[in-house]
Amino acid sequence: MMGLALAATGPWAIRYPRDRVPAADFSTQPVEVGRAAVLRRGKAGAILGLGSVVAAAMAAAEMLAAEGLDLTVASARFAKPVDGPCVASLVAEHPWVLVLEDHTAPGGFGSAVLEAAAEQGLETRNIHRVAVPDEFIEHDTRGAQLAAAGLTAEKIAERVRTLCGKA
Repeated sequence: MMGLALAATGPWAIRYPRDRVPAADFSTQPVEVGRAAVLRRGKAGAILGLGSVVAAAMAAAEMLAAEGLDLTVASARFAKPVDGPCVASLVAEHPWVLVLEDHTAPGGFGSAVLEAAAEQGLETRNIHRVAVPDEFIEHDTRGAQLAAAGLTAEKIAERVRTLCGKA
């Protein structure tokens, strides 16, 4: 990402959390501006994560695969522009899409995904968001804050079980 930003002719912003994040790079696909990367494919549902929450999404998908729930997981890679074709594909091929972001929901990435879907005439009722609530968040460790927001692998797995009717 840094290489793309340095080579760009216009302004860029790279967002990073205030704590260590997994150094895992789940995709071997080259980074292309505005394009998401599908990291695993399944039919039970889809998770579209942005940034550091992709590691938790992958861990949840592994957990749930052991229970017979095979999920598609995609890394958005970019908050803007939203990868419209990827969103369309996820909506068309899955009964639901869960969008994960580690910042507030109003006006966030999930909202942008809903807008991208609506602009394409896609059904948005089965697009669900997990994000930090739009309220004062007590100071704590990043892990505790993510847990409170439902953004750990375990909490994501719980949400997926509910979406699949397995809760």
